[in-house]
Amino acid sequence: MRIPAVLAPVKIFIYIQFFGCNFLLRQIPYFGFLFWLLEIIALFRIAETKGERLRKLLTSLGPTFIKFGQLLSTRSDLVGIKMANELSLLQDELPAFSIRKVERVFKRETGEAIMTNFKEFVPTPVAAASIAQVHKAITLDDRMVAVKVLRPGIRKKFLNEIRLLYFFAGLLNLFKKLKRLRLKEVVRLFDYTVQKELNLRYEAAQSDKLADNLSGNKNIIIPKVDWALTSQKILVSEWLEGNKITKLEGFSKKDLKKLGDNLVLCYYEQAYRDGYFHADLHPGNIIITKDKKIGFVDFGIMGHLAKKDRIAVAQIVYGFIKRDYDLVAKIHKKAGYIPKTANLDEFALACRSIGEPIFGKDAKDISIAKLLAQLFLVTENFGMQTQPQLLLLQKTLLLIEGVGSTLNPELNMWSLGEPFMKEWAKENLSHKAILQHKLEELLDLLEDIPSFIKKMVD
Repeated sequence: MRIPAVLAPVKIFIYIQFFGCNFLLRQIPYFGFLFWLLEIIALFRIAETKGERLRKLLTSLGPTFIKFGQLLSTRSDLVGIKMANELSLLQDELPAFSIRKVERVFKRETGEAIMTNFKEFVPTPVAAASIAQVHKAITLDDRMVAVKVLRPGIRKKFLNEIRLLYFFAGLLNLFKKLKRLRLKEVVRLFDYTVQKELNLRYEAAQSDKLADNLSGNKNIIIPKVDWALTSQKILVSEWLEGNKITKLEGFSKKDLKKLGDNLVLCYYEQAYRDGYFHADLHPGNIIITKDKKIGFVDFGIMGHLAKKDRIAVAQIVYGFIKRDYDLVAKIHKKAGYIPKTANLDEFALACRSIGEPIFGKDAKDISIAKLLAQLFLVTENFGMQTQPQLLLLQKTLLLIEGVGSTLNPELNMWSLGEPFMKEWAKENLSHKAILQHKLEELLDLLEDIPSFIKKMVD
């Protein structure tokens, strides 16, 4: 049974103890007895892990909290690595809404009936999630398409429940120890993400941009958007026929290896070349076509990585490979990831404690994603503020490593990325490239000077 939204704060408060977030209750005076009582009750729930209990709670609270849990799964700094991994299992599959409601959405959005624009429209959806559901259809000109329809009333429901999350973030932000976690920013990011997901025209634009970026990669397919039939509540795009990446019976080892390699190389292109990447590449969003190409679907969550962050991450990984921990420390300080007052010698030693255990291992046995996750945990002790864009990158990298290794157990992220990263480094880390970047920054600054002077005079 779903918990009414008005009772959500009560259940969340009680479950805080069950999840092991004890530090929250300890910040609140006069709750010692309640804390102790719930500690005893929690002993009777040892069959489940803290992460499992949190996942089940969020599921019971409904779509908004499921979505929020999915976002928290990218914030291992906030909930811990184990809990983040558990939250990544959250599924927002919901019962489908009726074809009559679909027809009403079409009528309101287009002023026309469904069959005005389609020759066939399958009434039973192929997928139903918290925000929308997807139907298979055939257009009047005989094209097979996927029709994504926004769930009726979902905007109002989400916006009401997001206010509750803002309330909790504001409340917890009163405590000094929690300010570093930037909870308000997490909720603001969630709000921004959901607002975009509630506008399917915006998702279509994100898909279109990724398609443009990857147009030169013949191994990747991004479904083409049918803009004429797309609106805020309806997204129509090319139907991708194929198998989920978890169901590839009959494919040879050679085919699977090639698919794994192509997936990894595509990640490098998205993250480092373009700074714009699909941030939800779980197996359900990857389709393998009959001609053995990789298709991506569901573009609600995309990651952005500024050029300075791309350069910093590349230099940090390079520093670990070369065992140059002083360089790793300097890059963190230069990029603003740790305070200027941080002791670089101490930080370099902390980085050494991460790097040395992996030195000497075969490159294929080293997880770049796990290396970054350990690094983020260490930087907490040196006052690093949360960097949501880097955490999203790290989670995407973890997904890519996991899926790629399923296809090819011998997958080597380092050797695959080395030629690409060398070429990328030439273009972005050479003296000429750095000088060009500084000149661009100077020109941007000069353009802003007139408006700055005008403000000063006014």
